[in-house]
Amino acid sequence: MIETHIGDYPETLTDEQIAFFDKQSISTFSKVMSDADIIAGRFAYNRIWDANPVNPEDKDASAIPGGQSMTIKNFCHEAALVKHIANDYSLKMVAAALHAPIEDLVYVQGWIGRQGIMRQWDYEDWYWDGWHQDDSANLDPFSHCNVWLYFNDCTREEGATQALINSCEAQRQEIYAGKAERAEEEGRPDCIEKLIDSVGTDPEKGSWAEAPAGGGFIWGGFLWHRISPNRSGKNRTLVTYEYELRSPGKESAFKEQVSAEQKQAMMEWLPENRHHLIDY
Repeated sequence: MIETHIGDYPETLTDEQIAFFDKQSISTFSKVMSDADIIAGRFAYNRIWDANPVNPEDKDASAIPGGQSMTIKNFCHEAALVKHIANDYSLKMVAAALHAPIEDLVYVQGWIGRQGIMRQWDYEDWYWDGWHQDDSANLDPFSHCNVWLYFNDCTREEGATQALINSCEAQRQEIYAGKAERAEEEGRPDCIEKLIDSVGTDPEKGSWAEAPAGGGFIWGGFLWHRISPNRSGKNRTLVTYEYELRSPGKESAFKEQVSAEQKQAMMEWLPENRHHLIDY
């Protein structure tokens, strides 16, 4: 049995967790996969890595996180990973986070990241402090959500992502006040600079996307975050599943990268009542 000390199976997000997500755009969750699913996922994950080696020119001797992520086109043939597009537990959490029924969700992209672990590194070895966001700040309700599923325990020792608490709310307040200008040097809003300064180098500050094998992390919007240095030498084994709300004529990276034949094969690994996630 794969043992973990981090929580039990959640059914969905509580009202308190939903309120927290609305404000912070983050939530971790505990084990939502069976041991058999976790083990099968590990083997599939390793097959994908072996089939898609990092180009020599992308290998940095400093072992700083890097290397182009693999997308769903690289693992759409792996049933052990595709089946979790329809993971009941993560879908319930995404639906709660987006305030929409599961039937309104569609799967839009997937990734397997590459974290360099050739040697230990620290932020001083890198060309920046690592803080970044993947979307621009806005006042619109969340329309998409990323689910990270871990196939091994992921703690700070494995390089778990550090989330900057209050970064979403601070940016909203800046927009409300008409002060969305960015700091000149780093291109970051002043409110974010202040939050980063308050965290400093204290590892106990902030929120960490730590979860057990079979668990993970959901997030969306314009959260500021950064990867933490790997101290264990074990790979941060995660797969990203991204969902958005259905809309007429919906386009997505998934639709662009996966052929009709590949999509048909994927549907065989999903429950019939979840075909809507990829059949759009």
